[in-house]
Amino acid sequence: MKIFSKFLRIDTVFYAVLLIIILFTYKGLFKTFFQQDEWASMGIVLGHNTLLANFSDYSIVQLLAGNGRVLGSFITVIFDRYFPFEVAPFVLFALITHWLNALLTYGIVKRITRNKYIGFLSALVFATLYESSGALTWISAHTTALPNCLFLLLSMYLYFKYLDSKKNKYKFFSYVSFIVSLLFKESSLFMIVEYPLLDIIFNSQKKNILLLIKQHVVVFVYCAFMVISRYVQLKSLGANSGVFVTKDSNVFTSILLHAASYPVTSFSQTFIPSQLLFKVASYYQMVSYSFLNTHPLQTAIQTIIVSDILSTWLTLILLLGLGILWFISKKERKFLLFCVLFLFLSFLPFIAIDKPFSSYLDSRYYYIASVGAAMIVGAYIAAVVDVGKRYSLILQVILASFSVIVVLLFCWKNTQFIRRDITQQIFIADDRKNFLNQVKTLFPEIPNKPIFYVTGDSPGFYGLANLTIPFQQGFGYTLMVWYWKSGKIPAELLNNFYLWNLYEEGYKEENGKGFGFFWKKDDLIKAFRSNPNLRQQQVIGLFYKGSTKDVMNITDQIREELQ
Repeated sequence: MKIFSKFLRIDTVFYAVLLIIILFTYKGLFKTFFQQDEWASMGIVLGHNTLLANFSDYSIVQLLAGNGRVLGSFITVIFDRYFPFEVAPFVLFALITHWLNALLTYGIVKRITRNKYIGFLSALVFATLYESSGALTWISAHTTALPNCLFLLLSMYLYFKYLDSKKNKYKFFSYVSFIVSLLFKESSLFMIVEYPLLDIIFNSQKKNILLLIKQHVVVFVYCAFMVISRYVQLKSLGANSGVFVTKDSNVFTSILLHAASYPVTSFSQTFIPSQLLFKVASYYQMVSYSFLNTHPLQTAIQTIIVSDILSTWLTLILLLGLGILWFISKKERKFLLFCVLFLFLSFLPFIAIDKPFSSYLDSRYYYIASVGAAMIVGAYIAAVVDVGKRYSLILQVILASFSVIVVLLFCWKNTQFIRRDITQQIFIADDRKNFLNQVKTLFPEIPNKPIFYVTGDSPGFYGLANLTIPFQQGFGYTLMVWYWKSGKIPAELLNNFYLWNLYEEGYKEENGKGFGFFWKKDDLIKAFRSNPNLRQQQVIGLFYKGSTKDVMNITDQIREELQ
């Protein structure tokens, strides 16, 4: 009987409801497939053939400093090595971790507000928020962003336990959890500021700044070590660092500008799906800046400049509303202040990243911020209920009911956006799996030193008119991974990311094995003319018919043209 009553505790019911909602929202992920970076990580695992595949380029010192995201990379290696081409282990890991993050959000908010229902609503917002859903819909983020947030939240939860009990064991394990989170990903780095803030806001024993720094000196030293190591790494990457601030720009000026602008624009963006903001930006530009309607960069202006302007205004409006609540609800002032600071600070780890194509950062970068957004919703409800108590029970019920209805509608709409995106991913995944399975059916065995020629009549994919097949990375590299078990693929080519770039072509040999891939027939012919050792029997020709999504064997035709 005691077990049954324990099972029916409201906490357990909330846990179960959150799990059901997460499964309902994200269950379609089991039908998705590798997108882009997943092929690279699997190629490295296959090429190195060891559980230490992702760590060969780093020293022990670099690994201890978080380079290579050692813990997340190790989990990825295990999944890739023992479950190749399977998304289920990644998705299951992601959903369980996301659920645990929701439970920790619930526990933290419940501890602050002493209200389980507000804690549940906050956790519900976190579990269903759309703008951070990229951390779950992109497989490569499953083993880094999600556990990074898990151990960050655990460190916060344990530190609250320390503040309540003054037992040093909770502080010690809080520090351990924080450092573990950094070994998954550096996104939790801002916690070095959160620790003193937790003391200042929630600790009844006030301390000066020097004492706070001394108290948390261990994490300060480790984070300084990590930041220096990461800066050296980014500087060495330079112009090849992709979206990172490059050495060709004024690095510190760019970082300072990002530090000032990213938290302001991203604060409101955490709550608003990018599609909605871009639609509003389009209308706003059409009305207020009509002279730009015919500009060749009209779309870019909408999604970057105009969206930044609107995001800034929306952030100011949200802060004004929260400021009013802070003024009239003394009881929830600490919670409101903590939530706002948490959300602002959560974007600081990304100031070394450029966002040249959108006002928004990549969706996965909002994952930790979504905890702050969820807590802000909880603080809002707590403050509204507190204000209602001062007047009458009826007003309190009305305000609380209205707030709950708004939150539930907000969560439902976000869930719809997420499920819609996943459905689109399933369509793309089906095309890719169908393509690869047709290739394997046509050629279950490949010749020694194979050379693939792939073409098609598709009008294009992902906005690229000359991309004739549904893959967004170098298909030559994809084919090497796909046919790895044949024993005819040079490991060195996988380890060196040969043919990884989207339009990369060529042929190489390593240690008695070879592989080639070509998009253009003229380049294939030139390769044969320049290398007399190549034979027509090495060539496999494929044609993708976009209208029917069929892969056709044109090998004989191509071999004849090469004679």
